[in-house]
Amino acid sequence: MTASSFTVVADPSGRVLHLVVIGDIGLPDPGQVRDTLVDVGLGDSTAPLIVDLRRATLAPHDDALDTLRDRVTRWATRGLARRRVALVAAPDQALAATHDIADLLTAYGYRSQVFDTPAAAREWIDGPL
Repeated sequence: MTASSFTVVADPSGRVLHLVVIGDIGLPDPGQVRDTLVDVGLGDSTAPLIVDLRRATLAPHDDALDTLRDRVTRWATRGLARRRVALVAAPDQALAATHDIADLLTAYGYRSQVFDTPAAAREWIDGPL
């Protein structure tokens, strides 16, 4: 199992943050996502966020889903502004976990939805509120 890594992808418009996640999203994380968002100056903004999880996995270890839920709760309640969050996921074992993430974010006041392509995610992000 490889712990997840996060890469920020520049958006030509400068108004959307793209985050590409690679590896196991159910392993403990030392706050990389929050630090990444703050480092690029969008940690306290309402800029929409597209999270590409197509290269992420949720390995079948006992605490994976609980760890993932704890991480999402921590991100959602510690300084990230309420915003639109589009999650892009491949149709595999991580898809159910991605829907769990979307549901949890929605419970914390984010507008969150799951898509199967970055283009569909971007269309939703650019659409009317």
